[in-house]
Amino acid sequence: LRREFANDARELLERMLTAVDDALEDKTSPAEALNTIRRNAHSLKGLSGNFGFELTATIAHRLEDFVAHDTQLTATLGSDVETFTDSMTKLVEAGSEPTGEQAERLLERLPDAPPPLYLDSPVLTVQVLVSTPSRVLAQTLRTTLKNCGYRVLRATAGVECFDVAMQSRPN
Repeated sequence: LRREFANDARELLERMLTAVDDALEDKTSPAEALNTIRRNAHSLKGLSGNFGFELTATIAHRLEDFVAHDTQLTATLGSDVETFTDSMTKLVEAGSEPTGEQAERLLERLPDAPPPLYLDSPVLTVQVLVSTPSRVLAQTLRTTLKNCGYRVLRATAGVECFDVAMQSRPN
């Protein structure tokens, strides 16, 4: 099963990297490339969680959140996506995941989404976990907290909230 997971995960990661390359080489539209990245990050999050690769699932979730409000894939965004995919590729290739402080350091090295241009708020190193089944409320809280410079993680309920909290260690 681990080999099957690794093969499927590599394919999803490769699709994301190909989308970046294709957009930067004008082979596909930047908007379509971004949609491909979103779809594959979402699929990888579910696949990783199902096979017990919780840190990989957490990174895929962070990538989803990172690109959630973008409309076009730019060179800078493509570079950031590659940082996420490189981290996940290393975990998949290793066949195991670090825990504790090693996992925290890996998560801290991931890019932070910049605050909106109209704000002068600094990006804080404080992570906040928002847990609510309401998508509207979660989006409102996420936007408000991000506009204040916080890094925001989201979980919908119970077990997912616990898993995200254990992997990400929000403040």
